[in-house]
Amino acid sequence: KIVREVFLEVLRATYWEQVEQGKFVGTSEPNMLLASASIARDRCGECLSDWSILRRYVNIEPYGQAALEKDVARKRAGSQTWLQRWRLKRDLNAQRSVLQVVDAFIQAHEAAQASIATFFGQDESVDTPEEAFVILESQSEVFEATALLGRIAKPVQRYMCTAMESYSVC
Repeated sequence: KIVREVFLEVLRATYWEQVEQGKFVGTSEPNMLLASASIARDRCGECLSDWSILRRYVNIEPYGQAALEKDVARKRAGSQTWLQRWRLKRDLNAQRSVLQVVDAFIQAHEAAQASIATFFGQDESVDTPEEAFVILESQSEVFEATALLGRIAKPVQRYMCTAMESYSVC
């Protein structure tokens, strides 16, 4: 349990670093990430559960390639209604949020995996089965998060990444 608690505290510290670096466009994303780490810490006796908590927040249908092509065709034809534009904006904002949360989650987990061994044992290598088990749990959660990213169409990911980069520059 103590290894998971330390892991989750490293995770929270990494999320705070990301906030200070201005990584987030909105305000709800950091709150979701920090809350998931806090709730998971309360439940850390059994397993890491921060992804299962976050997954509820990002449980939306990814804006896929077919929907994107349909909306682009409507826009080119000039037949997009106000409601369709509003839905497109809403869906893209939801995808931006998902991409930000998942990207921050993956980066924080990778940082925590790399540093957890420094808190236990003799050196910076994994010395105990508990450390190895928590790292494996984390890798499993990262895999699930990456699988969610794979369901979002590549053009949408590119568009969102470009938008987030331009936001961070401005």
